Amino acid sequence: MMQSALEIVLTLVSAGLLGAVVLTARHNARTSRALADCEKHFAAALADADVRVQAAHEATANAQAELEQALLEQNAVLEHTPVGICFVKDRTIVRCNSGFETLFGYDKGEPVGKSTRILYATDQEWEAAGADYKIIADHVYVGDAKFVRKDGTQLWCADHGAALDPQDVSKGSVWTALDVTGRKRAEEAIRMAKEEAEQASRMKSEFLANMSHEIRTPMNGVIGMSRLALKTDLNPKQRNYVEKIAASAESLLRIINDILDFSKIEAGKVVLEKVPLRLDDILDNLSSLIVLSTEATGVEVVFRVGDNIPPTLLGDPLRLSQVLVNLGVNAAKFTPQGEIVVSVVLLEVSGSHAVLQFSVADTGIGMTESQLAMLFQSFSQADGSITRQYGGTGLGLAISKQLVEMMGGTIDVQSTLGVGTRFTFTTQLEISSADTARDRNAILSLRGRRVLVVDDNAVACEVLAEMVSSFGAQVTTASSGIAALDALVVASSAGKPIDLVLMDWRMPGWDGVVTTRCIRDDARISSTPAILMVTAYSRDDVVAESEGVHVDGFLSKPVSPSDLHDTLLNALYPELRNDRSADVHETQQPDGASRLARLAGARVLLVEDNAINREVALEFLGQAPVEVDVACNGSEAIECIQQAHYDLVLMDIQMPVMDGLSATRKIRAMAGFGSLPIVAMTAHAMSGDRDASRAAGMNDHITKPIDSAELMHALLRWIGPQTAKRTAPIPDAARPAHAAVHRQPGQLPQLAGVDWQLALQRTNRNPALLYKLVQNFRADYAHSAQVLLDAAQNGGDMKAIEHIAHGLKSASAYLGAGNLSWLAREVEKAVRRGANDEALALVPDLAATLAAVVDGFGQLEIPVSSSSDLPDPARLTALMNRLAGLLRADDARAEEALADLEPAMGTIFPGSELETLRRSVADIEYGAALKQLEALAANAGIQLGVSLDHE
Repeated sequence: MMQSALEIVLTLVSAGLLGAVVLTARHNARTSRALADCEKHFAAALADADVRVQAAHEATANAQAELEQALLEQNAVLEHTPVGICFVKDRTIVRCNSGFETLFGYDKGEPVGKSTRILYATDQEWEAAGADYKIIADHVYVGDAKFVRKDGTQLWCADHGAALDPQDVSKGSVWTALDVTGRKRAEEAIRMAKEEAEQASRMKSEFLANMSHEIRTPMNGVIGMSRLALKTDLNPKQRNYVEKIAASAESLLRIINDILDFSKIEAGKVVLEKVPLRLDDILDNLSSLIVLSTEATGVEVVFRVGDNIPPTLLGDPLRLSQVLVNLGVNAAKFTPQGEIVVSVVLLEVSGSHAVLQFSVADTGIGMTESQLAMLFQSFSQADGSITRQYGGTGLGLAISKQLVEMMGGTIDVQSTLGVGTRFTFTTQLEISSADTARDRNAILSLRGRRVLVVDDNAVACEVLAEMVSSFGAQVTTASSGIAALDALVVASSAGKPIDLVLMDWRMPGWDGVVTTRCIRDDARISSTPAILMVTAYSRDDVVAESEGVHVDGFLSKPVSPSDLHDTLLNALYPELRNDRSADVHETQQPDGASRLARLAGARVLLVEDNAINREVALEFLGQAPVEVDVACNGSEAIECIQQAHYDLVLMDIQMPVMDGLSATRKIRAMAGFGSLPIVAMTAHAMSGDRDASRAAGMNDHITKPIDSAELMHALLRWIGPQTAKRTAPIPDAARPAHAAVHRQPGQLPQLAGVDWQLALQRTNRNPALLYKLVQNFRADYAHSAQVLLDAAQNGGDMKAIEHIAHGLKSASAYLGAGNLSWLAREVEKAVRRGANDEALALVPDLAATLAAVVDGFGQLEIPVSSSSDLPDPARLTALMNRLAGLLRADDARAEEALADLEPAMGTIFPGSELETLRRSVADIEYGAALKQLEALAANAGIQLGVSLDHE
């Protein structure tokens, strides 16, 4: 049985354990309090945990709400974006947005679960698109793709694709598609427009090429005939008219060239050449063109060229010259007085390249700031008003700027209104490896020599002095003829005589001729110097003016350093004259006879269908001692060369029956004609024309309008002297029946005071014209010598004397009677300045010289028609029948047919009847012309056919 508590206590007490019980009770009390504290802390912790749990629940609820909001936003973006979006797995559409469905024309949810094949028009396109999935394994795919809508219409989309998990492409990919059909259509339209523009550009180039030919063909006739007319005996009014026609035609040609050049540059068709060029040659050409424009105004033209510039460079001489000519002619046009200075300096040398700076400065009208701002713009002039004084296309400077930039340089301009303008441009040229310095011995030969430069223009005097000093000579200057004479006297008195004088021709007071005469006659000058006459005017004028006064040579302004150097050497040391200076001397002779003489005996075939162009070319060819045959088309040319030997063929390009290119190809294909020189002589002037000529087998290319000097250069270049000398004349029997012949003048009698070579040159080596001028001169001046003497004796009828002298001055000069022309000029000048006694003193000499020339001209026999001048019956019959057929058909080609017929008619037909026929054809009175032709044929015993082929 269990003991009661009391018994236990009593037992414990009795056992002595009462203290422990007490301790235990106390411990239990503390434990209870601790437990109570723990319960309190636990309860607090539970309360805090509840708070935290509640907070966590609230956070979770917020996150869930945000996630739901994000999903709503993403779904809104996905559904409402205009970009089509789809998720693809195994090339099956898993999900897509409404933009995708709308883009491809499907209902909501319709594309889901379908193959992407529905997006392509063909199986091939779908299979090809499979390659895009390989790209997205490593990169995002971006590109334009062509798709098809549900209704079958095609569209283009900017397509972007990316893998959902780049590490596992099998999980699928997302694709976006944006409709760019409008852009693609615009691109296609742009592409087509570009093709059309390129086609239009090609058509424009072809049009320009054709127009170039069509314009240049008649321009060749206008310019050529004008040049020929100016060499004939014209009265002052006629000469004035023809000179203006020639100047206008040249101006029109420059405009045509500007337009063609601009078009070629615009099309990127201009390719710069890299060939050897001599700066002196370019400046010589520039000099000639500027002087033509300044001769009437008296503007001084000066060249200032650095002495350290390599004489021979590599570049494009044509384009460099074109820029300089544009700037130089512009300066001449806008400079009514003062001077034009063309300067060239070497800026730097880098390796094998030299940078040159060119400048053209004038004292002309200048420009305003607003004019400068638009100066290099195409089709704009500094003065664009309808009242503008100066003409032009506004293309010259724009072309120059583009050419300079193509040559690796820049162009700049400074100008002050009323003061002048200065254009400056640079260009980079390669130094020729074949370049050699000027002969040092020749330069040293000028050292120590004393030279006097006489010029009233300070700039020209300074530049000439600089050039001469650079050669090592000692230079003194004078600004007038009187000052020059004083300087020579002083130098002679000091024992340091002047070796050479560079004498300006036109100076106030004493001109160069008067000063030279005074120097030659002054006994105070112990050692008479060599005198070179320097002029900015016509060389012929100064030569004629200085007849009777000893002059050692002539120089034309502006003077280039090389010409000045060579001329100084020739004057001071004739024995040192080298081959080059001899060549220069030859080319400066009035007719270049010493060079052209080596062509004697050569035969040339001229192939030209245009009658006027044939006439011009024949007249120009008459300057050379060559025999010329004529063919009217390529087919006739081939017949000619098969029947006779020719040293050169001048071939037109565009001709009926057979053009020049086709004819040249056929000739080259024939055995034995591979080396026959064939030169294109054509109005085609576009960039590819020269290449086309070369490709056809031609050796050279001359552009119409024909330049006489260029034509002579071609003859000299392609006809060897040995070839010409060994050639025997073509027997008339062996000559092609249809080849017209241009014959050279026969032997002329030797007459004192008459230079027949000069006379032939001034009549374009046309003996018929020369004979006519001689006959006219004899008729006009048969009694003039006696009239002069009578006028001088009967109180001095000065008006009559001046009238005869004035006419004689030019008429005798044309016929090579230089001394007679000089006497007539001196008499006229004396009468005009009121020096009657001086004029009367010269009249006896003038009368005697005139009488001797008139008597001498009587020895010139006018050749009569020979058998060779008689028409070829077969040729004449064929040409008459052709003309008759064209007249019956009212064909405008009748005029050309008549031009072909006339040379074949010889001299047996009356001139009046021929003139009547010409007038009828020109007036398009074809019925009357046919009757007149039939009458001429009947008189010649020729039966005209009724129906003729006139193709």
